[in-house]
Amino acid sequence: MGSVKLGQALRSLALKSTPHTSHLSHHNNKLQFNYYLKYGGTVMNKFLNTMKKNYIYGIIILLLIISIALGYFLYKERKEYTIAVQNKYNLALYELTDYVQNVENYLAKAMITSTPEHGAETLSKVWREANLAQVYLSQLPVSSTELSNTAKFLNQVSDYSYSLSRKNIYNEALTQDDLNNLKDLHGYSKELKNTLNQLSTDMSERKNKLG
Repeated sequence: MGSVKLGQALRSLALKSTPHTSHLSHHNNKLQFNYYLKYGGTVMNKFLNTMKKNYIYGIIILLLIISIALGYFLYKERKEYTIAVQNKYNLALYELTDYVQNVENYLAKAMITSTPEHGAETLSKVWREANLAQVYLSQLPVSSTELSNTAKFLNQVSDYSYSLSRKNIYNEALTQDDLNNLKDLHGYSKELKNTLNQLSTDMSERKNKLG
């Protein structure tokens, strides 16, 4: 009989304690959820901030790479353009020097020509070579004193040789003044040839430095 009453008392005690235990469990779960929510929010914020920083750093690095690549491309383009222009000037100067050399040779022949017929032919060649030289001279930046004087000389020798060739064509012999003038032009053509050769050497050296 006493045993039965003890069992009933225990069951009654268990029933009374169950709601309180359930309430504590629910409270603990709520606290745990709030903790995870707060902690998880902090972690998420840190993660997002890190992502933002990495994104900004990535943009900066990308812009830096693009700037370097663009700078290198522009430098390479400018260098290639400079070399191309330099090659064009070198070729023009080479042809100019060659035609001035021909002018010198034909002037030397014109001074010793024995007949008006040969004189007309030789002086016509002087006129032709001087005109061709002017074509290549026009492709050069005529900024130096040497090239400016070259232009004046070529104009002078072209006009004068044409005038003398007309005399020879009409079977007129050249006077002593004409021969003296040819001698002066021949002397200047030799000096000019040496000057152009030096300019050609200087331009070749600059080309090697660029290359």
